[in-house]
Amino acid sequence: NTPRREGSRQIECWMVDNGIWRQTVNDVPYEFVQAGGYFGPTFTAVFFFENVFWRVVIPRVYGAISVNTMASLVAMPARLQQRLMQNTCTREAFVALWADSIDYDMGREYLMMQPHSDPASELVTSIDRDLQSTIADLSQERPNSNAMHNARMTTEKALKAFLCFRHGFTVGAVKKQFQHDLEKAAAEVVARSPQSEMAQVQPDIQGFAPYADRYTDRQYSRPELWTAYRCAQFAASSLMRCLTPFN
Repeated sequence: NTPRREGSRQIECWMVDNGIWRQTVNDVPYEFVQAGGYFGPTFTAVFFFENVFWRVVIPRVYGAISVNTMASLVAMPARLQQRLMQNTCTREAFVALWADSIDYDMGREYLMMQPHSDPASELVTSIDRDLQSTIADLSQERPNSNAMHNARMTTEKALKAFLCFRHGFTVGAVKKQFQHDLEKAAAEVVARSPQSEMAQVQPDIQGFAPYADRYTDRQYSRPELWTAYRCAQFAASSLMRCLTPFN
């Protein structure tokens, strides 16, 4: 597909080249997206590298095709992409983030088409709002420390939703029993499903600021914000893998 222009901007942003999805433009006005005339990626994660939160635009994939994961780093210069891939740790971290992100995106689309009747579905919708807010907070010229609190809420709700869907808790019960105690909720998940992927969240919750800090003016470093977001993205993606066929 040839990108078409509207004013001085290119609107169509995906093309296929030998089975590989490539993004040509990511600068689409939000007004155009809101108006509903846009078909393209619906989820953009972030990856922390060289002290920058880089956009990771997740493609819409249908069928069995080859996908170039590095093409998702739409703003990262080629030399930095090369450096990222040459380091085993950063390469594996990026691939894991990309896999979590595409599972999350495909899972939430699946749930929109085939919604659960369980009342706990309201937690899934709320998780998406908090996760999207986390990413928006990080995708600014100066990353907003509020990302710490939105990431914490994402993780808290993912743990609670897991207990509801897998272990029969009601939404009212998890709210009353755990309130905002991440450690208590994570411990319950580990006790009931020690082999589950969601149980792996427990060690990472130490990276979150206390819930009460949301009422302070405390600022967080970019590495601290990355640790919080990464835990939240993993928890949300794990929930999607639990609820949908996508893994």
